[in-house]
Amino acid sequence: MEQEMSPQKNEAENQPKRRIKTMAQKSKPKPKPNYDRKAKHPDYVQFRCNAYAFNSIIRHIKDKLNERQKKLLKKTPFWNLIELFYRQRIDMNNMNKSDLDLVQLLKTFDPDTKSFKFGTKSFQITGNAVTQILGLPNEGKSVKLVNDRYTATFRTRHFGEKGKPSKNQVEAELQKTIALANQPKTEKAKTEQKKKTNKGKEKKEGEEEEEEEEEEVDYDKEVVSLILILLCMTFLFANSSSTLHWKLFEHCVNLDTLSSYSWARAVSAYMNESLTTKAKAKAKAKKGGEASIGAVSGCTILILFLLCERTNIIQPILGKEKETPAILKWSLMELHTRFNQIKDLNDIEGILKAYKKRKTTGEEGDPLDKEKEKEDDEGQQGEAEEAENQGKPNDADQTPELKEAGKKKMFENMKLEKNLLQFKTSW
Repeated sequence: MEQEMSPQKNEAENQPKRRIKTMAQKSKPKPKPNYDRKAKHPDYVQFRCNAYAFNSIIRHIKDKLNERQKKLLKKTPFWNLIELFYRQRIDMNNMNKSDLDLVQLLKTFDPDTKSFKFGTKSFQITGNAVTQILGLPNEGKSVKLVNDRYTATFRTRHFGEKGKPSKNQVEAELQKTIALANQPKTEKAKTEQKKKTNKGKEKKEGEEEEEEEEEEVDYDKEVVSLILILLCMTFLFANSSSTLHWKLFEHCVNLDTLSSYSWARAVSAYMNESLTTKAKAKAKAKKGGEASIGAVSGCTILILFLLCERTNIIQPILGKEKETPAILKWSLMELHTRFNQIKDLNDIEGILKAYKKRKTTGEEGDPLDKEKEKEDDEGQQGEAEEAENQGKPNDADQTPELKEAGKKKMFENMKLEKNLLQFKTSW
């Protein structure tokens, strides 16, 4: 006989069971594998040369510069290049470089000859090439980047005793210095007095204060120096750390001696050194060694413009065929389109222009050099002819008797030379 269930028990069983809340356990995320950029992109290279950055700086400050600052800037050996940005002569759309094109061209670089090889032909980044493309002077002393230290008051005044400043720090100092340079003299005096007061408060009590004659700061010159530092940092001597060698800082500050150096040669040497280091690191990686991800320092955009100048890969922009410096003549966007159509880079050998090497420096000649050499050759030829004819009487001034005597003497000299030649041969 089945046992009858009590109504309480039956009711309890019919009620829905309460769910016991349990704390949700968070599952541990799986560790992501380290991203190996080198393995995924073995040809990855960083290029820090940035014409857009410097163009932006110039556009923001050019209307703030006073007349003296402009005059000082025009006296520097970099004005031919800066002027292109200052007067907006460069169409920035034509400056759109392709890093992929640069990566491909790096594969053709030979570190032993410091040249880009295409089959049996090649070209180099020389001082002459930098002059032709960027307009920098190629005369003067060599810039030696040694002793990467700089302790002058310019550094402490703007950047303190810390490490090398970044582009943003230099740009901020430029804005401050422009504002200070353009202040009325009374405001400048107040600012300087405030600085001196703050320095006095920081000195320890009881310490004897020595009265030092502080030289007056020329803020106009410092504005120009900071502009040059930014030009070198972003465009001419750009590097992966976005800083600048202290020796270049020093040169940019010493405006009086700046023109005594060959800045075209400095840019080409810096570029070639970086390319050589990168090429050797890549060769080491191929042999199984370790090589860090490359970052090519310097004005890498030069490589692309030099390809335009040294080959017939594209034609100059219509109407700008005779523009100087040559950076104005070419469109890097057009170069990229044409470059992508070349399947084998050795085919560039067939479109390379013929440039003879200079006898003195061993550098490749450019049209400017050829014109100079032609003028020199013509001048030397004229001088030689003048020296040869010197002392000879003018035919118009000679009498018939003198002319006849001259002819006889000429025949006698010819006969004498003939006899002398026969004597040497028989001997």
